[in-house]
Amino acid sequence: MRKLLSVIFLSTIFISGCGGGGEGQDAAKPIAPVGNNTSKSISATWFYEYPNKCLEVFQFNTDGSFEISSNQSNVVGSYSFEQSVDSGERHSLVLSFEQQNQGYDCENSFDYIVGANLELFVSFTNEQQMQWYESDTGGNAIFTLDRSISLSLSNAPNEAKAGEEVTFSVNKDAESDTPVELLFGPTGMTVSSKGEVKWTPLLPMITQQNTVKFAFTSNRTLEPLVSEINVTIPNFKAPTMRKDIELTYTSNGMQIGNFIGDENNEMLVLDKLGGLSVISQKGDGFESIYSYPYSFGGNQNEMRLSVFKENNGANNIFVETNNNIYQVSNFTQPPSGVFTTNKTIHNFMVKNIDSDSEPELIVIFGESYSAKEAVVYDNNFQTELFSFSLEGDSPIEIAVANIDSDTSLELILSNGDIFDIQSASSQWFNAAGFGTIMETGDVNSDGIDEIISTGGWNSITVWNANDRSQILTIDNQDNCSVATANIDNDPADEIIIGDCQWGQVHAYDITDDTYADLWTLPLIDHGSAAMVVGDINNDGKEEIVWGSGLSSSGKDILVIAGITPNPEILWHNENRESPSQYDSYIAAGWANISPEKEAAVYIISSTNSGYIRPRYLTMNENGEVTPNYNSSSNILQAALAAIGDIDSDNYDELFIFGALNYSPALNVIELESDISKGQVTTEDDTSNYNGLEVTDINNDGHDDALIATNEVLTIHDISNNNILATWTAGDAITSVTTTTSTLGEKLVILGTRNSLTILNFEDNKLSMRSSSVNSEECSRLYAQPQTDSILCFSPKYSYQGNLVTFSFDLQLLLKAQINGELTGLIQLPDSDNVLITTNISDDNYSQSSLISEVSTKTGDIVWQSYPLAGKVEGHSIKFGNITNNTMPLVFGSNLGIFLTH
Repeated sequence: MRKLLSVIFLSTIFISGCGGGGEGQDAAKPIAPVGNNTSKSISATWFYEYPNKCLEVFQFNTDGSFEISSNQSNVVGSYSFEQSVDSGERHSLVLSFEQQNQGYDCENSFDYIVGANLELFVSFTNEQQMQWYESDTGGNAIFTLDRSISLSLSNAPNEAKAGEEVTFSVNKDAESDTPVELLFGPTGMTVSSKGEVKWTPLLPMITQQNTVKFAFTSNRTLEPLVSEINVTIPNFKAPTMRKDIELTYTSNGMQIGNFIGDENNEMLVLDKLGGLSVISQKGDGFESIYSYPYSFGGNQNEMRLSVFKENNGANNIFVETNNNIYQVSNFTQPPSGVFTTNKTIHNFMVKNIDSDSEPELIVIFGESYSAKEAVVYDNNFQTELFSFSLEGDSPIEIAVANIDSDTSLELILSNGDIFDIQSASSQWFNAAGFGTIMETGDVNSDGIDEIISTGGWNSITVWNANDRSQILTIDNQDNCSVATANIDNDPADEIIIGDCQWGQVHAYDITDDTYADLWTLPLIDHGSAAMVVGDINNDGKEEIVWGSGLSSSGKDILVIAGITPNPEILWHNENRESPSQYDSYIAAGWANISPEKEAAVYIISSTNSGYIRPRYLTMNENGEVTPNYNSSSNILQAALAAIGDIDSDNYDELFIFGALNYSPALNVIELESDISKGQVTTEDDTSNYNGLEVTDINNDGHDDALIATNEVLTIHDISNNNILATWTAGDAITSVTTTTSTLGEKLVILGTRNSLTILNFEDNKLSMRSSSVNSEECSRLYAQPQTDSILCFSPKYSYQGNLVTFSFDLQLLLKAQINGELTGLIQLPDSDNVLITTNISDDNYSQSSLISEVSTKTGDIVWQSYPLAGKVEGHSIKFGNITNNTMPLVFGSNLGIFLTH
C-alpha cells in the first residue's frame, strides 16, 4: 500500500468527520443532477497487481464499509463515494481508516494509518477499470485498479451417475474478453468459451460413491470457483482382492460360519497383517477365496475380531482397531464405524448378554501393560450400562458364559475378574489371574460352564466358578491355544489344547475330578494359534482348525483336522503347490495371454518368509487366480517387471528379472506356456538391476527392453538378440522411462541421485538433449507426452513428498506437495491428470493406501479413494483392460493383489 500511504502522509488536506455512511448503494453522497451526468458504482472487489505478482485487493461493500488486503496486511474502514458527476469529472471518494493489523503489505512495509481520513478522486476508463488521483483535475493516477470477476455455477447438479453426461454453466458477474478455463477437474470434463461445461463421469470402481472436485478460473478472477459433485457408480462391483493364506496370533481371530451368503461354511480370518479374508474348501484343499479390499486403519498388531451370530443364522462381523470398532455388513462396501473413542481399545466382544435380540458391546480400555477398565454398552453401542476398574496390568482376554447356578451370564476376564452381568456387580476376583489362554465350556455335563485356563507355560486348570474351586489340573506345561467342543458321544464338552513350540494337539475328556487323554495329533510346525472348532468343509461333522508356524521364521501353516470317526490331519499347506504366504505383491500389468485368456499379472518377489523362490500370478476378471510354480526362470527379489510383446503375435510376454546359474538375467516368459522366449544376461555377477522399461523404441513392431544396470543403460532388441544402444551415467541409475514428444522424437529419460538427463534416440544412437542437477532428488520418473513434460517423485520425508513436473528442457514447472508416501503413477488417457498411489500412516502405524486423481497443472487432488488394505508397492499400479465405459486398475500391496472393474 506504499502508493496509497504516500498520499496519506504527504497530503496537506485531510478530510475530517467523514466516517463513510450516506444512503443507498456505495454509501453515495446525494448530488443533484446537473446537465449530462455520469453515474458509477464502486461496490465490488477491485485489485492492483504489483510487479512481484502480489495482489492488493480492495473490497467496497454497499453498507459503506471497505477492506484492503495486501499480503499479510489487512485494513478496514468506511467510505463515502460520489456516484453521479458531470461527464468528464472525477468522482470523490473519501476513505476513513478505522482498524488495522500489524502485517506487512505487498511491498513488505508497515505503517500505522488508523484514524486517518483521505479524499481521493476516481475516474473510470471503462466499467471494469478505475484510476485514483490526488486531485479532482490533472495529475498522474496513483492506482489503476481492475474490477475482479466472480464466477458462479448454474444448473450444476450435486449428484451424478457414472456413464451419464452432466451439463451445466459457469457464469461471470461482469463482462470480459477472456473465456472461462478449467483450472483443474476430472478426466473428460470440458468447458466451452461460453462457459458451457460437459462431463461424463468415468471413475475406477473403488467405492460406489466418490466426491469429485473441480475448479474454474478466468482473467481478473481472484479466487477460482471450486465445486464438487458426488458421483455414484451404477452396477457397482467392489475391487477384487485376493491373497494367500495368512494366519493370526490372536484368540477369536479365526471364526467358522457362513460369511459370504452361499449357505456353506467358510472360515473368516483377521490375519496378523490386518487383512480380513475368507478361506474355503476348493477341490481337495483350502484356499483364500475372498479378501476384503478396504482398510480398517490402526495398528495391525492390536486389531481384534468379533462375530455375532443372529437367530436367523446371519453372522455380523466386527473389527476393532486402536480407537474404533467397525462393522462389515457388506463385503462390497467400506466398513461402517459403530464405535469411536479417544481411549485405547485393548480388547472387545460383541455379545447378546440380555433378553432382547440385539447384541451389546463389551470393551476393555487401556494399553497392553497398564491399568485397564471394562465398560459394557447397550445395544446402541453408545449408552453405558456399567463399568469396572480392573486389577493388574496384564493383557486381558474376554469370555461371556453362565458359570454359576443363577440365570445371568457372567463376564469372565483373564486377569481374574468375574462380573455378574444382570446385577452389574463384581462376583469374585482371582488375584492370581486365570491366564491369557482361556476358554469356557461345560466339560462335566452339569449344565454350567467351567473356566479352562492357563498362563501358557504352566498347567491347565479347570475352574468351578460356582463354588470358586479348582476341579482339576492337567499336567501340560506348554500351552498356546485352547478350545472346547463336544467331540464324542457323551453330553459333555471336551478340552482341546494346542502346544507351543514343536508339540502336539491334545484332546482331554473330564470325568468328575479326573481327566483322560483321548488322542493327540501333530502340530505340523512350530506352535499353535487361534484354535477353532466347526464344520469348515461342510461334511456335517466338526473339524479342528489351528495355525502353526507363526512362532517361527518359516512358512505359516493352516492345519485342518478331522475328529470323527478317527482323529486325523485332513489337510495343511505342506508344499509349494499349496497356497502359501507371499511376502509382497507387485503388479506387472494386464496381459493378452491366449485367444481365450486375458488377465492381470503380478509378481511375488519372495514367498514363505523367503524359503521358497518367488513366483508370478495371474488373475482374471472373475477373480480366479492361477499361481505359477514351475517357471523356467528363477525370479530375483527385485521388484521390477513389465508386460510386452516381443514377436508381434498379439499375445504378451512377461519381462522379469531373474537368475541364470546365479548370474542376474532378464527373462522374457511366454505367459500361456511359462516357457522362456529370451534372456538378457550380464557377465558381472555383482550387477544390480535398477530400472526396466519395455517399449518398441525402434518402431519395428517388436517391444524392446531398456535395462539399467548400475550406471549403465542398455537398450536390447530382444527379438533379434541385438544391443541397439548404450549410455553410461555418472552415477547409479535410479529410474528410467521413455516417451515420444509432440514432434515425434523418441526420448529416453534417466534419473540418478544427482542428475536428470534426457536423451534422443535416433538411428539406434543415443545423444544428450538436456541434463540438469537433480535438485529434487527424483526417485521415479514418468513421462507426459501430450504436454512435453516429465513427472517425478521427490521424497520430502516419511509419508510426505512432492510431485514435480519438468519440461523436456528440464525447467521446473510445478512442485506439488502430496501427503503420503508416493509409490506409483499412471497417466490417464487423453488427460493431463494422473492417478497416484500413496501409502498413508497414522499415530497407530496403520497400513493402508490411497488412489487419487491429481491435476499435473495445479497439483490439486480431484478425487481420492477410500483407504485400501495394505501398502501399495513401488511401480505397482497399471491399467487393466480399458474400454469406453470402464477404467480398471491393476495393483498390488503388501496384503494382496487388486483388480478394479
